[in-house]
Formats: sequence, structure tokens, C-alpha cells
Amino acid sequence: MSIVAPPDATKEGGRFFVVEPDRSGLEELSRLVADGELTPPVDRVFPLAETAQAYAALEQGHRRGKIVLHVS
Repeated sequence: MSIVAPPDATKEGGRFFVVEPDRSGLEELSRLVADGELTPPVDRVFPLAETAQAYAALEQGHRRGKIVLHVS
């Protein structure tokens, strides 16, 4: 799922909706995740120090979910 493009029509499952990347929309998405009502698919989580590896994982493709950078 993406806020910028619809999903691949050849893949099954999931839901698609458009959220303009504005503060209120992103706050609502955050609330849904925090309340357990929405579970975004996450492929891998990288610490900020491994940003280059995270970017390389994006380039490889074939992932099932988002690549996340953990900033603490």
C-alpha cells in the first residue's frame, strides 16, 4: 500500500485507499496503527546507521512490505 500509487492490479489481497500526505491524515493513520486497527506490512527494519543497506534493499525489490528506518 502506498500513499502515492495504487497497488499492482495483478496481486490479490489488501485494500487500497488514498491519503493526501497532510498532517491530519498522517495523524489518523498513526492512531489506527497505535490502536491496532491497521497493520502496515513491514519487510525489514534498519537502524539509521544502516541507511545505505536499507536503500540497497529497496533497489533489490522482491519485498513484501515497507523498508523502515528506525530513528531513536
